[in-house]
Amino acid sequence: MYEWVRRVCVGSAQILNNWKSTLLSVNTPISIFILVGVFQSTMAAFPLWLIGFISLIWIHGSLPIIYLSLPLLMVLLLYALIPVAIIFAYIGAYFTDFAKILEMIFRFSLFVSPVLWSSDKIPSDLQWIAFVNPLAIIINIFRDILMYNKTSSINLYLLILVIAILLNMIAIKLVNNIGRRVVKVL
Repeated sequence: MYEWVRRVCVGSAQILNNWKSTLLSVNTPISIFILVGVFQSTMAAFPLWLIGFISLIWIHGSLPIIYLSLPLLMVLLLYALIPVAIIFAYIGAYFTDFAKILEMIFRFSLFVSPVLWSSDKIPSDLQWIAFVNPLAIIINIFRDILMYNKTSSINLYLLILVIAILLNMIAIKLVNNIGRRVVKVL
């Protein structure tokens, strides 16, 4: 899941530069190219998710009902990732090294947030550092479902939904204000 999010974010930051010649010759909405990039990253990760899901069924002998919340969580995460991809694509068009900066940020955040370990292992006075990474909340939700067979509070899901709606509003405003003018920068 972390790798999928990293690929979507870093890939979207360089997608407009990758499609520069096509964007200059065709009058197609830019968001289509960004959505294709998100779709490619999602489809590249899909076989791994499917293998993981089948493995869970094989290990447990049946499908625990709590695992049915995983596809819902993935759709919610995708809903939040699409506007992030649009925003990063526009930033990446103006700053060509933005994808490299994002790659470094993701590598750093992999080690300083509870991606590799549980947030319970961090001393209580330093736990605020663990949640600098916005993925930490989602990773903890996945960990709770897959390892401990429990769901998180509905408030956490609602918080992710509200953040996703706000990100979508920002992305729509960005697309409406800048639109195809970004092609001139490429």
